[in-house]
Order: sequence, then C-alpha cells, then structure tokens
Amino acid sequence: MKQFVLLISMVLFISTSNAQWLDTLQFGSRIEKEIFKKKFNVEPIDPVALLILPGREVVDPVWARERIGDLVSEYRKDLKTTLPKTNTVKSIARTLKSKYLINYKIDAKFKELFLHQFYNNLSAAALYAVALDELKIRYVLVYENDLFSVEVDCDGDKKVVLTETDPSIRNIQYSYSYQKFYVDYLVRQRLVLQSRVDSTSVSDVFEQYYLNRKPITLENLAGLQYFFQGTIWDVRYSEYDYSCLYKASLLYPDMKVKFLFNEAMIRRINQEIATNSFDPVLIANYALSNPLDIKVLEGVQKVLLNYATFQLIENPDIYKYEAFYKRFFEVLNDENFKNMFYPDYLLNRTTYLINHHQEKKALEDLEVLNYYLPHNPNIERNVLIAMANSYFLLGSNWVNLDTIKVCLFRFPFLKQQKEFVNYFTGCYVHQISEAFRQRNVTRGQELLGEYYTFLTDTDHYAVDAELAASVLSPPVRFYTPKNMKKEAEYWPKKFLTVFPGNELICEIANIPSSYEPPIRYKQKQMAFYTDLNSSVQGAWEVEKLFVDDNPEPLLSKCPASRIVFNSNNKCVIEYNGKIHFCSYTFNHTHKCIYILDQKISLILSIYDVNESQMKILVMDRDITKGPRFLIYYRKTKGE
Repeated sequence: MKQFVLLISMVLFISTSNAQWLDTLQFGSRIEKEIFKKKFNVEPIDPVALLILPGREVVDPVWARERIGDLVSEYRKDLKTTLPKTNTVKSIARTLKSKYLINYKIDAKFKELFLHQFYNNLSAAALYAVALDELKIRYVLVYENDLFSVEVDCDGDKKVVLTETDPSIRNIQYSYSYQKFYVDYLVRQRLVLQSRVDSTSVSDVFEQYYLNRKPITLENLAGLQYFFQGTIWDVRYSEYDYSCLYKASLLYPDMKVKFLFNEAMIRRINQEIATNSFDPVLIANYALSNPLDIKVLEGVQKVLLNYATFQLIENPDIYKYEAFYKRFFEVLNDENFKNMFYPDYLLNRTTYLINHHQEKKALEDLEVLNYYLPHNPNIERNVLIAMANSYFLLGSNWVNLDTIKVCLFRFPFLKQQKEFVNYFTGCYVHQISEAFRQRNVTRGQELLGEYYTFLTDTDHYAVDAELAASVLSPPVRFYTPKNMKKEAEYWPKKFLTVFPGNELICEIANIPSSYEPPIRYKQKQMAFYTDLNSSVQGAWEVEKLFVDDNPEPLLSKCPASRIVFNSNNKCVIEYNGKIHFCSYTFNHTHKCIYILDQKISLILSIYDVNESQMKILVMDRDITKGPRFLIYYRKTKGE
C-alpha cells in the first residue's frame, strides 16, 4: 500500500490531549492503567508506584516502600545532626546492597529488586533514593553520561556518591550519524542555532545537550526506566516500544526522550498508512507536537490526504470521514492548526459530495473554503464542476438567473470563467427576450443595464462577444419597427465601448463599423494574449488621438507624442513637447503602466496591444486633473 516516510522532529508534549491517548496505549496491568489515569488528571502519585509499574508482575508499591524503610530504620538514631555522617551513608548503602543488589542485569526493572534481586544502574540509584527519602536525608539524584548516581552532602563538607555499575560494561558510544541526527533535530526545533554547530562541532553540541549532567527527580527516573524499555527495538515495529516512550515523555519530558518518542510516533503513523487504520488522536497530537517544523506539518497534510483517498475514494464512507475529522479537530483544539487543516478537510469532502450528486451541499462548503483560501485553483475547479452539474449542463434551463446572481456574489472569481460567463449571458438573453416579447420595456431596460454593468466589471477574455451581442437583438427588434432609432442604438453603442469595432454589434443595430465610442474612465481594458512586458517594449509614435468624449481626432493636443519602453523598466517619453527620462511599473491585474518622474505622473491604461499598434488611455495619476486621452500608437523602428 502507500508508504510515506515522515521527517523526524521533536515532540513538544501537549498535556491537554494526554487523556485522549489512554485507550491507545498498552499497559502491563490494570493497576498501571489506573495510575496513568491519575497522572493524566494531575493527581499526586507516589514515585515508588511509578517505578514499580513496568512489567506484568505485580508488586505492591506500599509494601515495597515499607520493606526499604524497615531495612534502614536502624539508622534513624544516627541522624541527630542536620547533615548525616559519611560513615552512616556508606553503611546504609552497604545494607541495601547486601539485601537487594545481588545480580547485575542490564535491562532489570525496579520491581525485580524485590522479586529476584536483579538490579542495574538505574534501579540501584532508585533504591538508594527511596531509602534516603525514608530517612529524610537530603540528596541529589543525577543523570549524566547515561549513568545515574545519588549525591549526599555529609558533615565536614564531604560528599558521598552512591552508584552501582557493572565494571565489565563500558559507557555507550554513539555513532557520529546518531549524534548528527539528534543535533539536526535540535536545530529544526530552534533549540540550537546552526551557526553554533558550524562554529564548534556536532560532537560538542551532542555532548552538551545529550550527555550533560542533569539533576532529576524520582518521577523522572521512573520515566527513564520506561525510556530504556522502549529503546530496545528490533527490526519490526513494536506497539510496546511506542507505549513505553509515550509514558516516558509524560514522566520525563527531556529532549532525548521526546526525540525518540517522536520516532516511535513516526513508526506508528507509517504503519497506519500501510494498513489504512488511521488514528485521528495520534495524527493530531503529532501535528501539535511539531508546531515549528513546516516540513513535518506538510507531512501530516499528506498523511491526511492518504486517509481522504482511502475513506472517500477507495472505500467511500462519508460518515467515518466526518467522525475522524471531528475527533481530529477536538484534539487539535487550536485555531491556528485548525486553519491549516480545515480547508483540506472541506475540499476533499466537496469532491465526494460532487461525485455523489450533492452539489448544493458542496457549494456551501466551497463558499467557506473560498473564504479560507481565495484564488485557490482546486477550489475554483470544484466550484465550476458543481456549477456545471447543477446549471450549465441543463442546456435550455435559463430560468435560474437569480440563483446564478447569488452564486456570483458567493464566488466573485466566476467572472473570470468562460463557462460561467457564457451561461450567465444565456440567462440574460432568455430573460431580456421574454421581457420585450411581453412588452415589459421597463424590465427589459433594467436587465440590459444589469448585464452592461456586469460586462464593465468583467475581464473581456472570459466573455464570448458574439453571445454578448445576442443580448441586443430583442431591444433592437422591439424599437426599430417603431422608428425609435435613438432607443434602438442606445445599448449597442454602450456595448461598443466594451467591444470596440465589433462587427456583429454594428450589424445588429445598423451602426457603421467605423464608429468610435466615447471614452469612459471605468471602461475595462481589452485582455492580452501575449506577455504585457514584452509586448509594449520598443518605440511608439502617436497615430491618432481622441480627447474625452470628442469623436474627432485631435493630434495637435497629444500630450505624449512619443514613448520608448526599455526592458530595464526605464522609458523615455515626449510629454507636452519635453523629453522625460522616467521609470515605469506594470499593474498586470488592471492592465496599467505607471510612469513616474519628478515632473510627471501618468497612468497608461492599455486597451489593446499587438506587434504594430497599441491603444491606450492616458491620464494623470490624480484622475481629477486634466482630460483623458485615448491614443492610438504605432510601433516605429527608432529607439
């Protein structure tokens, strides 16, 4: 099945979601589960109860503490001063060692002290610490270089260090690759700067953060006991390893514990991908555990995509999909994370709804999606598919104009989609024809005005000019027999401001094709089918010019008779008889060129451009100043 290898990253444990993991862990006994339930609920727990948990054998923690207390009770009489005597502490250690520390076993558990007299460095340190607790002797439990010791300050400024190791066992040697693996992890989590690693060495940073001396508590020691149990991995994935490392991260949230617990989470997630048995609690907490690692969060998104593919396509069940994400978002319980994953959840659901002929529900989700991710091509594609299934493919169903207006309000980007614009135009053709056929002139004029407003707010490349022209046939047929020429030509001339020189519009209204419409500032520019930057480069000279609404060319008044655009965003413009060397910038959205100079500031609103001719509207950046010039330029060979 699918495989996806997630990147290693640290776990910043989120305590609020711990309790939701309880049912996902393995426990050796009912008592162990009950104690961790108390831990989840932040109830006080005896550290001995935590130390004695790993393994299936049952040992009563109260009995174990009493056994240790009884064994060292004879030393209470010697503790008359604030600090114990050195000999007293050493004698306590000898007593404990003779009773419990008999056989060294590298993976021994604390409870095995009482069952078989097996011990290791960790359980011996725990035994000494519990005994000193019983005697109320102050001590420091130390974890350094993967070894544990108990330090006791004695009278006379002396210190006794209690530790037990097998002399035949050397210190663990970590390979360079493991060291680098851990240091890279710290860098990704922004705990160490890469510059510091570069200036020192991987080994130095590893030693400081992985092997450095740390005072710990008995509860931490219990967590490290789980940690060492969970790091004895074989080649296969072990659910027991995962559970141990999770418990270790609860009791000792140190970087090295989180580091390896994160690896266990990755193993489990990869197993879920392979078996299609996804756990929303695990995936949500993995995301919460890595809030600073973008690559890991992107990996989580891909895992969720795998789940969506399985649950909505390969084995479709929308109810399981909804239940999964409901739990997923409950665990996240963070608005920023929800904003990251919620759009994908909705988008996948809309795809399912469209495929199962539930376009109305899909469009509701897509409206929310469009708010989260405007201009997203996947969202726009699903909107178009849902619209096509609901409206476009119905052919002659032109009675949905009001509904389509609502869709346009919900999804403004539809103005740029040819399929929508053509259907929208068809709806207007139908209703305008009906209005004039029924002699409802007021309604017909109202619809024509609406459609004209729509055209002036829409990029022209999305509009079929011939289909738009068909809107004009009903009013022309209505007014022409009545000899109402002015009324018959009113809307065609308005449409010619949008489609200058369109032969079909001119033919419908019997208007000469040479007719030049008046200039309107709000008129939209013609779309380009070539790159704007490369199209305008070169030298241009004025060919003809119109000022505001004056239909006659007035070459003598041209303010910008010559423009040379260079490729480095520099231009030379002859403006009002003077040469200006200027900079220019493009606004591709509005098809504008901004020309900037100390003495002039112009907007060149481009209507059309090709290899030999350019048609632009020239105006001051302050549109309240001066007239607006519609200028036809021809390209020249001069530079």
